[in-house]
Amino acid sequence: MTRDLLAMADWLAAEGVTNVAMESTGVFWKPIFNILESRFTVLLVNARHLKQVPGRKSDVRDCQWIAQLLQCGLLKGSFIPPRAQRDLRDRCICDPSGGSPARGTPMIASMPSPSGKGLRRSRTAPFPGIGRAIC
Repeated sequence: MTRDLLAMADWLAAEGVTNVAMESTGVFWKPIFNILESRFTVLLVNARHLKQVPGRKSDVRDCQWIAQLLQCGLLKGSFIPPRAQRDLRDRCICDPSGGSPARGTPMIASMPSPSGKGLRRSRTAPFPGIGRAIC
């Protein structure tokens, strides 16, 4: 997947693209944003703020609408924290099984290993106070 995203970034650069706007949907925007942010000005736009015109909905029409709004300067990007902070947030997972979701048990998750399996350590394992302070 990363190879395809890098190829897309190369293609966009070859076409002279300088600004990219994309709709935020769940966490699916993250790998794309991470690849493009170093080479382009990227705006991540909340889907609610796009206010798509009524009618037939399709991905192609959505893309055309977002491109038109970007060209007219009518899009406001969402706040995206710096890369280091995003990486830290991705590693900090609050487990709602520790009671209510608001009082979830903070856990630290490592990046997935080459086998695709991630490791998780409880906040009480090697660093009891740090897991609580991070989350």
